[in-house]
Amino acid sequence: MSTLREARFFEPLLGGKVLCTLCPHDCRIPDGGRGVWAVRYSAGGKLYTLVYAKVIARNLRPMDKKSPASR
Repeated sequence: MSTLREARFFEPLLGGKVLCTLCPHDCRIPDGGRGVWAVRYSAGGKLYTLVYAKVIARNLRPMDKKSPASR
């Protein structure tokens, strides 16, 4: 399964560059380049995501959490 997918939240710029608007960095990415987080890259005036459908955060917690008063 390929995780390469056209990204959302970008604007094409002149000269084949794209403006990534996903985070406050507002990366201006040249053709063949990557943004500051290195999870998106520009090709042919479009922005692609390299992490589509991948887990980016996980938090393990117990099912039953006891309150401090019940200890």
